[in-house]
Amino acid sequence: LECSDLAVFDRLHPFLVLRIVSKACFDRVVTEGLETRLSAEGHVLVSNDVLGFLIERMRNPDEDLQVRKVCSELCGKMNPNVSFSVLLAIFREGIGSRQHAVSRACMYAFCSSFANHRGSAPMVMHSRSDTLSKEVVRLFKAISLQADDESKK
Repeated sequence: LECSDLAVFDRLHPFLVLRIVSKACFDRVVTEGLETRLSAEGHVLVSNDVLGFLIERMRNPDEDLQVRKVCSELCGKMNPNVSFSVLLAIFREGIGSRQHAVSRACMYAFCSSFANHRGSAPMVMHSRSDTLSKEVVRLFKAISLQADDESKK
């Protein structure tokens, strides 16, 4: 392995361990001491907990793509009752600031959540999928407008 590959693996391996943990155990570990949440004003308050750490890595544009993908996947493994509002706010921020990599990471987290929690009830995500659908349409419009702006240059 090259030094850069080793550095990526050093950042990636804690997340790979979390990936193999059962959903029930994962939910207990993640929700224990959870302080990352959405404020009353709609801002994401990132704390020094598992969800906060995953979000920071997922949103960091300087982080390796594989690390960001695994962090997005793990956000999707989380119980949507815990993660949906936070991920939706980050998704909206990504759209608004044209950080499409952040928006894609959130979409990957949502897709992972649908796959991980199909058949689970009650599901905040499934009952609020109409909200998510509207935001996805907003993202596609933003990307389309950006492409139009770039083609006019």
